[in-house]
Amino acid sequence: MKVVVAIAAALVAVSTAAAIASEPPAPPSIPGGVADAGGTLGYFAVQDGSVVAVDLVTGQRRWTTRHGRWPLAARAGWLAVAAPDVAQRNTLHVCFLRPADGNLIVDAPVRMPDGILVSNEGDSVDGEVVIALHNASLTLSSDVDGGRLRIGWLAQSWIPSGFRPSPVQKVSGVVLIDPTKGSVEHKPGVQAAAPAPPLIPTPAGFKPAPTAIYWGWSRHGSAWSNKPTVFRISPTIVAFFSYENRRLILNRWQNDQPLQPLEIASGSEYAPLVSADGRYLVLTSGTAEHPVITLYDLTRDLVALDWTTGRVSWLHPLTPRFLPAPTPGAGPH
Repeated sequence: MKVVVAIAAALVAVSTAAAIASEPPAPPSIPGGVADAGGTLGYFAVQDGSVVAVDLVTGQRRWTTRHGRWPLAARAGWLAVAAPDVAQRNTLHVCFLRPADGNLIVDAPVRMPDGILVSNEGDSVDGEVVIALHNASLTLSSDVDGGRLRIGWLAQSWIPSGFRPSPVQKVSGVVLIDPTKGSVEHKPGVQAAAPAPPLIPTPAGFKPAPTAIYWGWSRHGSAWSNKPTVFRISPTIVAFFSYENRRLILNRWQNDQPLQPLEIASGSEYAPLVSADGRYLVLTSGTAEHPVITLYDLTRDLVALDWTTGRVSWLHPLTPRFLPAPTPGAGPH
């Protein structure tokens, strides 16, 4: 019996390792959307309720589709987008499209548990899609599991109670969807938090300027403060953002020595968000009229920036920000 168990355990370990090894690498991360497997096209939600494919080299639109409102994930051979069902409020349609032209491969209706509503208002936040109601939210985290799209979902609801804290009810689960057949499998599960990227220390010679504030962020929020979040823009150069006299400044350091600062934008209040690999920047501008509530209407743009000159190669408008992070005044924890 011990030998049989040992052999079975070994076979499970080998098959698991083979499955992990066979998973294709994840595309590069893009704030506000997802990239295709090769990192050449980016897919973004449009304010009119469609999804657009953008050439990440030129910034030109390749195609648009109304099969979905929010892009979820992309791998070789397919792009997954999601949209609510207008007739059944607890159903999410997950459509798999051809990445090159947006043509439909298969439509997979995913029925959520009773009581969970899928609204039209949503946003891409740090690689997740957050669908919001006035007193509830549904967060979708997408990945690939054995060739199938894996969606971890977390539904939260609360009773509005003025200034008093309100208990939050949470329900979560996992959905596995076949991108060729559209078959759906529900599994119980808890939505696991994405691992936080490793922090890059501030350069050794950095000292905060008394007249400037610095942009910092975490998975819990973002804010201007006296401590910047550092990101890498090349193997030898790190950078961070500062704000002074209504100017957004890119500060670059090489081998703990400062380079010439670059002015990125001016004349407004800004909230920059950089992808984990330092390749893409989303710039939110404007001021929230009511910073104590959760709904904002701030303009956002995906910016292809030349980090060496500060010049904008191309700019693509994104849907306005309706959710609190990242916005000026939303503090990290």
